[in-house]
Amino acid sequence: MALPVVHRPVHPALQAGPLEEDAVWPAVLLAGTAGFIDAAGYLLLAHLFTAHMSGNTVAASVSVGTGHWAAAAQRAYPLPWFIIGIVSGRLFAQSAETETVDSGSEGIRPRKYLGLPSGAAALALEAAAITGAIVVGVTNGTGDANLGWSTLFCGASLAFAMGIQNTVLRRRDRAGHATTPVRTSYISGTLTQLVEEAVDTLSSIARRRGEGEPPVPKRQMLLQGGIYAAYVTGAILSGLTTLALKTSSWWALTLPLIVLGVLIVRETKGRHTARRA
Repeated sequence: MALPVVHRPVHPALQAGPLEEDAVWPAVLLAGTAGFIDAAGYLLLAHLFTAHMSGNTVAASVSVGTGHWAAAAQRAYPLPWFIIGIVSGRLFAQSAETETVDSGSEGIRPRKYLGLPSGAAALALEAAAITGAIVVGVTNGTGDANLGWSTLFCGASLAFAMGIQNTVLRRRDRAGHATTPVRTSYISGTLTQLVEEAVDTLSSIARRRGEGEPPVPKRQMLLQGGIYAAYVTGAILSGLTTLALKTSSWWALTLPLIVLGVLIVRETKGRHTARRA
C-alpha cells in the first residue's frame, strides 16, 4: 500500500521570494563583471583566480600534497582577502537592513556612507579596490611566477572586490525582509541551481499538461541562466580585451568599472527614500 504524501506548510518567513524585477539585470551585469575580472586575474596574475575560490583551494591543496609550499602559498593567499571582502560587504548589507526614520516625511531613509546608500557604498568600495589593482598593475606589472608585491597586491585587491560583490544582492522573503543571497561569482552553484530549475520546470510542464493546466513560468531558471551566460560572456570578453591590449592589459579592467559606475548611479538615484508599506 502506498503511503500518503504529506505536504507540510512552510512558514512564510522562510519562503524566499523572487528577485525584484529591477534587480535582475544588475545581477546579470555583476555576473559579467565577475567573469571578466576572474579571467583577467587568471591571465595577468600567473593563473590566479580572483573570484573562483574553488580553483584556488584545489590548486593550493594539490601543491601542499605534492610538497610545493611556495606554489601553495601563492594559490592560497587570495582566500583571506576574499573572506575579508565578504565580511565588509555583509556589514554594508546589515546596515541596509537597519533603516532610520526620516523625521521630515513619512518615509524611511536608508543609512548612508559618504552620501551613498549602503548598497552603492559597497559597490563603490569594490570599484576602489579594482582601481587600486589597475594602478599598481599598470605602473609595476604583474604575472611573474614568484610572489612579487605587485602581484600580491593586485590579487588581494581583486579577491577583496569579488568578496564584496557576492553580498550585494539578496532576495526577500514574503514579509519583505532580505534573506537569500544571490551569488554572482559562485558559478558551480549557479550551474547546479540552473539544471535543478530546468528539471523542475520540465516536470511541472508534464504534470500540468496532464492535468490540463498551463505550466508555471520559472523566472528563477531564467535568472540563473542569465547569470551563468553573463559570467561566461564576461570571461570571453576579458580574454579578447586582454590579448588586444597586450602590454596595456590592465586597462581592460576599466570596463567592469564602467558597469559598477552605472550600478552605483542606479542604486543612489533609486534608493533615496523608501516609503513604508
